[in-house]
Amino acid sequence: MSSDIRLVICDADHTLANKERMLSERTKAMVARLGEQGILFGIASGRPVEDSLRFCERWGLPEQPGVMIGYNGSELWMRDGDRMFTYHILGKDVLEYIVKQMSELFPFANPQFYIPGTLLVGFEDDRYLGSAARAGRTPRIAGDLSEFYADDNPKIMYRVPADRMDEVEAYWNDHPSDRFITLRTQPTMFEFCHPDAGKGYALLKWCEMTGTDPEQVMAFGDDMNDLSMIEVCVGVAVENAIPAIKAAARYVTRFDHDNDGVADFVEAHVLNG
Repeated sequence: MSSDIRLVICDADHTLANKERMLSERTKAMVARLGEQGILFGIASGRPVEDSLRFCERWGLPEQPGVMIGYNGSELWMRDGDRMFTYHILGKDVLEYIVKQMSELFPFANPQFYIPGTLLVGFEDDRYLGSAARAGRTPRIAGDLSEFYADDNPKIMYRVPADRMDEVEAYWNDHPSDRFITLRTQPTMFEFCHPDAGKGYALLKWCEMTGTDPEQVMAFGDDMNDLSMIEVCVGVAVENAIPAIKAAARYVTRFDHDNDGVADFVEAHVLNG
């Protein structure tokens, strides 16, 4: 393993954060020690960067991360210069096709969409209020499904009952498109993104702009939207990661996200002293 790590970047849910979506004192101390030793810390999330920044405030991190990847790689933010870059957005025509297909085939799947300050959802369910509250957004029920394809957007999400997820995933695996990719990112969350989008793409863009060798980046993840990031640098799967992520990673943590798996690994293999 390289001892010259310049950036440690982590997926948030089920990787860095515990099941309460908070950080332990040990994890926060690990982040602080990275900064003290001149190593950047980053977050790579499926959420927009603005939402991840609010999570960092809620966690009480000593300072903002130096790098943030949002929307599964469609956003890249760098604290240095407060610079934001956007890549690979789904067009309105693609969103319209997705929404109409999902509405016809899987009417039980609830569309969710980030628009400024708002979490737009297709209908009331038992989770949308909590999702909006965690993101710091105002929930709003769409008056018509056309609201989900009124403008371009990096992704569209669907909340799917856990016992129907295999059915939805199997259909789209059997009907792939060159206009989008699909990802199961939680047991009840199914997402559509641009086929060229990915956390790995955004991470390599950061490496290119900063002159950083990907071998100087350590990335932690647990699920399929972390795969491209895990593959392009020193990839580490947390102990609770799905099998495909563990298979792709170079290393697997000793402990899961509820037991400081990331902090334990960074303390042992990155931090000095």
